Amino acid sequence: MIIFKPDLVARGLEREAFCLLMNRLINAVPIYVKRTTLSKEKSRQHYNKDIGWMNKVGERIVKERRAEKLPITKTAKGYGKKILIELYKYISSGPVLIVVFEGPNGLIDRAREIIGNTDPKKAAPDSLRYIFGLDSIQNGFHCSENKSETEREKEIHFTKNELKHKLPL
Repeated sequence: MIIFKPDLVARGLEREAFCLLMNRLINAVPIYVKRTTLSKEKSRQHYNKDIGWMNKVGERIVKERRAEKLPITKTAKGYGKKILIELYKYISSGPVLIVVFEGPNGLIDRAREIIGNTDPKKAAPDSLRYIFGLDSIQNGFHCSENKSETEREKEIHFTKNELKHKLPL
């Protein structure tokens, strides 16, 4: 599942980004599409991250700050929690486009490769985040990490009735 995030939609770039993605995702078919604005509750359900996630993200931030000789003013968990709060606010700040794809094995890995690193500055030059992203939060896209995450996220963002009706081919 891919979410075209509020920064991308606000700039009117979701169609261009969708076309680029479709051109690169060979044999992928969008089966559910929804344009919506996520509530704060949905954003918390979507980014249902635990202390381990906060520590992992925070440790990366601490490492980067050390390398750049910047002061470290929080624990790793504190930095991770700050990012998580920013994500909650951001993903519910405006309209998003949510697309679920069906396709061959390896589709999720290929989509994640096309979308690129969460930090556009570190993303490959031909990746969508490099092209459309603004920063590590306003990076244009969310992409599920695996099939189980896709299933969990589908249940958050689509009603049972919506999931009964795949897009016609």
